[in-house]
Amino acid sequence: MAEVVEDREITAMLVRYASPVAAASLPMQINSQSNLQAAAPAFELARVLQVVGLGLDGLRAFALILILSAAFSVFGAMYGALQTRRGELAMMRCLGGTRTELMTSLMIEGLLLGLAGAVLGLLIGHATVEVVGSALIESRGIAVTGAVLLFEELLLAGGLVLVALLAAAVPAWQAYRTDVSRTLSRP
Repeated sequence: MAEVVEDREITAMLVRYASPVAAASLPMQINSQSNLQAAAPAFELARVLQVVGLGLDGLRAFALILILSAAFSVFGAMYGALQTRRGELAMMRCLGGTRTELMTSLMIEGLLLGLAGAVLGLLIGHATVEVVGSALIESRGIAVTGAVLLFEELLLAGGLVLVALLAAAVPAWQAYRTDVSRTLSRP
């Protein structure tokens, strides 16, 4: 015969609903009419995702700000390089380089800067996620890995390279329009 211990309590119970109506009404009824607390996993998960969604929107806005600042950085670097190398670019024109070749070389420079930034950003980001993931698995038992490359990340990297090319277009156009004789006659 089983022995009954009276000082034990039930602290959690899993209930399967017979109908979708019960899934919606039973937790509300339990919460309003008793000392018990009912939690429906689907509703709680939706609430958590709603809270996390606000954080994701903030991260997206921050990422957009980072992309814009990267574009301005590439533009500033290219524009500064153009100003300091104006004489060299004019000399290249005197030695037979065409306007198109100068513009193309500056566009390739912008492309390489964008590619290097995108690849380095992906590597650092994935390495950081891997380090944080190993700490999370040890402390919380949550598995997060940086070894997965998503298609969206490749789209983002392509977008960053495109932004770098657009940022390099203005200095390249200025190099294309540079007057060789006026540039070489400056002290």
